[in-house]
Amino acid sequence: MRLWRAAAVVVVLGLAGYVAVMGGEHSLIDARRADSELARMKAELLAAQARNDSLALRIDSLLHDDGALERLARERYGLIRDGEYLYRMSGVRK
Repeated sequence: MRLWRAAAVVVVLGLAGYVAVMGGEHSLIDARRADSELARMKAELLAAQARNDSLALRIDSLLHDDGALERLARERYGLIRDGEYLYRMSGVRK
């Protein structure tokens, strides 16, 4: 009889331990999954913040540095000053 009682206690404790760790709304697996998701989202946030900082610096330079604005106009839009000539080359091999 004692053996059955000891076996029953072990089974009940084992089931209780399993339910405590793996069952319920917040299991150990869910906690680990949430931790990895949190780490991934933090990395995405840091990357987005770095991109925002870079864009803010670029905006500031375009607003306050005439040289940067001129470089952008020349490179992207092919603008030139009065008296300058624009030469476009196509088919140039490197």
